[in-house]
Amino acid sequence: VFTGPQSRIDAGPVSKAMKKLAILLALIPVCAFAQKPTVINFKDKNGEMKLDNISSLSFRVTGAETRHFVALGKQLHGSWNTLKLSLSASKIEGDAKGTAKGLELQNATVTGDVHLTLVRGTQEIHARAQAAKLSPKGGSMHVTLSGGVVLDSQDPTLGQSLHATGETGVIDVDQASGMGKASLDGAVSTTVTRTLPSRAKAHLTSKSDHLILDRLAEPATITFIGDVHISGDDPALAGDMDAGKVIVTLDEKGQPVAIDATGEPGVTSLRKQGGGA
Repeated sequence: VFTGPQSRIDAGPVSKAMKKLAILLALIPVCAFAQKPTVINFKDKNGEMKLDNISSLSFRVTGAETRHFVALGKQLHGSWNTLKLSLSASKIEGDAKGTAKGLELQNATVTGDVHLTLVRGTQEIHARAQAAKLSPKGGSMHVTLSGGVVLDSQDPTLGQSLHATGETGVIDVDQASGMGKASLDGAVSTTVTRTLPSRAKAHLTSKSDHLILDRLAEPATITFIGDVHISGDDPALAGDMDAGKVIVTLDEKGQPVAIDATGEPGVTSLRKQGGGA
């Protein structure tokens, strides 16, 4: 406690220097230095397996020739040359086997905004979902999809395309014939588009509980099951249709040649020969 006349304390030269430094620092703009994130890219020695835009990647040796891998990323990309497979997702976890070609995919579980593409000849198959399980066998591929499934297939050679949506789905892609089988479940919407001999486009649209496409059967068929409604401008379709089950039979070129509908209380069969004008 100081009493009496006001006293003045001289801080001395050190304190004065500190004050000058504080003033100088106050005049310097504050700069934030953000470290640029490191992106991981991977490619095996032969270029069979590629993973890009990865934030985390791990490999574990599980056998003399096999590796288990986990890749994470906001939108990572993966591709396998022999399978003609490319995909993007948030996570890919699977097993790969070392061969003369490189790391060939044995299986994979893919999650997080999944987009995958398979190419077979002139046919391109695109699928979107929240999760997918991939099971390759030779050049074929079995794919299980779940969570907001969107399936698209285009074949310019045949002049056909398929667009379908559902909650879950399964597709089987053959090395030679492309998408041989496919099924979708849960509020399925489908549009089949084909090019007529006149070069005009024809459309067949449907809503159903289930969709089964079987191009490997003889004859090939598209089957709609459960609360089916079919409409469109395809000349093979005689008119709009509501039924419990509808089977569209295809010829060897994938053109519709017969439509059979069943339901209660009766059975309806609609056919058009020649597959349209």
